[in-house]
Amino acid sequence: MTSKIIENLINNVNRETLDRFFRDRNSMFTSTNVRLPQYEEDMFTDAFELGKIQLSLIENITVCVFHVSRELTERSGKKAQYDKAKKIIRDLNADAGIFVFIGEKGNFRFSLVYASYKGTKVDYSNFRRYTYFVSPELTNKTFIQRIGEGDFSSL
Repeated sequence: MTSKIIENLINNVNRETLDRFFRDRNSMFTSTNVRLPQYEEDMFTDAFELGKIQLSLIENITVCVFHVSRELTERSGKKAQYDKAKKIIRDLNADAGIFVFIGEKGNFRFSLVYASYKGTKVDYSNFRRYTYFVSPELTNKTFIQRIGEGDFSSL
């Protein structure tokens, strides 16, 4: 069942397949499906908070989905997407976020961005570290191993 869900996600990424994927992965996932028009701009459209995962009383992950109005490739837009993710984490007072940026041809980027607190200072994970470019035309082996088999129970 799980392999079918990840395969369906890779071949037909949208809010519904993502929602099903997260429901299958973690029982603490709660769908919110809230539109986030304040984060939409030329490059990023159809912004939604898909849901939340409450890891503990003090740790929570927001899950957001965007459409990218430009072609999405392995190298395109990573830094801009990362900056958008950090702003949303700050604004929503989340500890982390999983951000899915969907391109025009069915390619998508699946990224985890999290905050590390050091006194009054907040650092964020490196924008190259936990991000996966996924395309129906590729094998997506690393994505399937790391994300497809993960349970999202901890940061």
